[in-house]
Amino acid sequence: MKTLSRPFIGSVIMAIMVYTASTWIASNMPDFPVVAAMLAMIVLGGISYTAIVLAQWLICKRPSGPEQVILSTVLSKLRS
Repeated sequence: MKTLSRPFIGSVIMAIMVYTASTWIASNMPDFPVVAAMLAMIVLGGISYTAIVLAQWLICKRPSGPEQVILSTVLSKLRS
């Protein structure tokens, strides 16, 4: 259950951030290009989700799970 709670919480926070940012852009910048707004929301969603899930994983003292596998894979590719 703990392994599933991190992505769930990350998804909820990401959704809140993307919704808030898109609402702000729509109300404060009505002439902002739609494609640029969508790209900004995609980037914001990816960064916020990743940051929240990794922060939770670090707070939980790095338990075994998908985060550990992904991080070790990325680090090994960066080192080679």
